Amino acid sequence: MTSRKYAEKVAAALGKMLQAGTDSGKVADIVESVLADATSEHDENERRHVADIEAAAATRLARLLDASPAVIYSFEAKGDFAPTFVSENIARLFGYAASEYLDNPNFWRERVHPQDLPRVEAEMGELFKAGKHVVEYRFRKKDDSYCWVNDEQHLMLDSGAPSEVVGSWSDISARRLAEEAGDRARERLALLLDTAPSVIYSFKASGDYAPTFVSENIKRLLGYCPDEYLKDAEFWRARVHPDDMASVEAEQALLFERDRHTAEYRFRKKDGAYRWVSDEQHLIRDENGEPFEIVGSWSDVTERKNAEAAEGAARARLSSLLESAPSVIYSFKAKDDYAPTFVSENIKRLLGYCPEKYLEHADFWRSNVHPEDLASVEAEQSKLFEKGRHTAEYRFRKRNGNYIWVSDDQYLLRGDDGESVEIVGSWSNITTRKQAEQAENAARARFDLLLHGAPAVVYSFEAGGSYTPTFVS
Repeated sequence: MTSRKYAEKVAAALGKMLQAGTDSGKVADIVESVLADATSEHDENERRHVADIEAAAATRLARLLDASPAVIYSFEAKGDFAPTFVSENIARLFGYAASEYLDNPNFWRERVHPQDLPRVEAEMGELFKAGKHVVEYRFRKKDDSYCWVNDEQHLMLDSGAPSEVVGSWSDISARRLAEEAGDRARERLALLLDTAPSVIYSFKASGDYAPTFVSENIKRLLGYCPDEYLKDAEFWRARVHPDDMASVEAEQALLFERDRHTAEYRFRKKDGAYRWVSDEQHLIRDENGEPFEIVGSWSDVTERKNAEAAEGAARARLSSLLESAPSVIYSFKAKDDYAPTFVSENIKRLLGYCPEKYLEHADFWRSNVHPEDLASVEAEQSKLFEKGRHTAEYRFRKRNGNYIWVSDDQYLLRGDDGESVEIVGSWSNITTRKQAEQAENAARARFDLLLHGAPAVVYSFEAGGSYTPTFVS
């Protein structure tokens, strides 16, 4: 009943009393009685209203707790640390009835993973020091499977003394699995980087170009600790061979033009020895296209460089030998177009031709063999394919137009399948020998002619022993 209704009721009663001539004492009693009834009824309504509000709040709180992703719990902060409350969602999240927690003081200790319990209990003192504490551990669910929980606790005080601990269990298994997967990936990456044959590094692409990362295998491959690189902006420049620095730095601009660059130079190891490295760099740009970071790798290519140097020296030695050799070495394919494949540089010294003249003209040989010799030489070429080796002597025109006699010694190279692959030969100048042979033949012919026309028989015999005849004209 509202205040207006109480007033109307009192006014009506007073009106009747006054009409009936009731004395003032009675009127006062009636008014007092009516006011008392009205006040009692008002208080009862207020209590009911408060109770309704509290019931609605309790219902809403229960719904919120039940839908919460965390179990809310509490226990006494002294004495036997008895459980005092747990939210109903413990059944949904962990499978336990609320009574299993409330009725068992050892509920929590019995369900923390044995490997985690000593650590968690050792950290519990932090709660009473700081008033709050967070810890993560494995917790056994009703189905005996373990899940990871984040346990956040707050200490409640009463007159400054610990009275109750209120906490929450949040299932963080998914996060922990992701973290463990990330840890495994990082461990795997660390293992790969540590066993990799190249040192991976990075540094800022602008400003002070400060180092940002280097793989642990820098110690195994170059002898340096990672901190020696990370804490020294001059680490790289101080260790590049002085003879290589200028050329390497001159090429650095290519990285910013192409976003990628490779250079090879000598780099000093921790023990002072220099090694050849292949330095491959990639430029990373930010969202605005500006240079952000440079990632690179140092690969030890000393063995390759040594091999290349040895090969270069061998080639230089071979070239020197061929240049000073008395014969021109050449080769050409043994089938198809019989294209030239090689000729030694001394062809210029011995015959006057540049190597390109032979290599770029398939008819070089035929066009320079003396026309009177070509047919017989070509007729004998089949012997090379029959025997694998053949030698012919013929006249060959030099660049100055003069003919010389050459001994052409050829070898047939075959593949693993026995097929002809290449012919390697040499032209040796035998003009002096041929001229000597021709002079000797002419002298013999002249001697025979003289003996044949002589008026007497010329003879000879040994001057002792059996006196054996040795010549007669």
